Amino acid sequence: MCFKIVSFIISLFLLYSYEVRLVAQDNQWNEGFFILKNEENAFGLDFTWHASGFYAVGVQKDSAKKSKGFLIKVEDGVVKLRKEYSDRIAQRILKISEDFYVIIGVLNESSEIGGLFVEGLNDKGESLFVNQIPDSNNGHIKHVRIAGDFVYLAWGNGREGRVVKINAKGQVHQTSVKTNSNIVAMCIVKNFLYCLCSDEVNKLRMLILDCRVDGVQIKQIQIQDKFQIKSMTIDEAGSFFIAGGLVLQDDSEYKDNQIIIVKLSDQYELMWKKIYGGSRSEEVIDIFLREKKVLVTGMTSSHAEFGRRIGVRDAFVLQLTEFGESITINRYGTKGADMIFKSGLHHEGYIYFIGSTKGVLPWEQGAPSNKFNFLMLKVP
Repeated sequence: MCFKIVSFIISLFLLYSYEVRLVAQDNQWNEGFFILKNEENAFGLDFTWHASGFYAVGVQKDSAKKSKGFLIKVEDGVVKLRKEYSDRIAQRILKISEDFYVIIGVLNESSEIGGLFVEGLNDKGESLFVNQIPDSNNGHIKHVRIAGDFVYLAWGNGREGRVVKINAKGQVHQTSVKTNSNIVAMCIVKNFLYCLCSDEVNKLRMLILDCRVDGVQIKQIQIQDKFQIKSMTIDEAGSFFIAGGLVLQDDSEYKDNQIIIVKLSDQYELMWKKIYGGSRSEEVIDIFLREKKVLVTGMTSSHAEFGRRIGVRDAFVLQLTEFGESITINRYGTKGADMIFKSGLHHEGYIYFIGSTKGVLPWEQGAPSNKFNFLMLKVP
């Protein structure tokens, strides 16, 4: 009873610990770029779409390097709502329905609570509830996925990984799966949740959860190449497409400067693998399937391997056939240093990136900014 009272007080405090700012300005989209200039460094971390635009969450840091979270709602290219959080940082946002969204993030030091939280929003961006996720101190969000009305959250603390099931009221379901390894990728297909876990760089296990009955199966996978897995998806035939950074050893120091993509059969047998990059550094963000084509998104600072260089670091989209044959490699960005944290495939076929930039638009003149500005990219 005492615990429930304390939890209620914590939730009540969190529910009203933000500042709302209504914003009126012009359409910010400019040839696929959406940049918001701020007084402080601002980093976009995740986004989701609504009927006429998108929601985005992120973090901003002042000159004293103090962090606070923010949420923006954009309609037809115009920022209609901005919320700033002094005690928490929203890191993921998911659309459950047109009038219900879920935010997951971390409580910062000013909250004096710590751990992870889940927040519900209506279609106006108003908070419906804010709950702390139990036993999540020192937790780091790895992946979030939706199955029906439930959100599956994978998080870890460097020593173990955990998957928890959250209902529509922001309450953690009694089912919680623990593993003594990192959860490096997660996806949901046909009511089954697939969690790829890594004990070491090249020692992998697949946890398979039946979302209907909360059952758990464990499959062992062995991939010869050492690489840091970043994302995974599954096609209708049950084949796995996995992408990450190839680990090379040079003077006893590991360097992640190439990307690797592999396809496994539904029996976890290697069907093909492809390696790209190498002159500088590459990082995989996500992998998607679109009309039987494989799309890999990420960041690159290489020169020739990923097309014409635009800035110091650019976003890229690599397109392959389902058989591993290269189709196109395109790069996008400003004339400066871009940071990409997440990408998404829209139902109309566009790819969106979210992150931060110090650069100017490719067709503009002028010096780069001395601070990071919020960045969204929309590409074919």
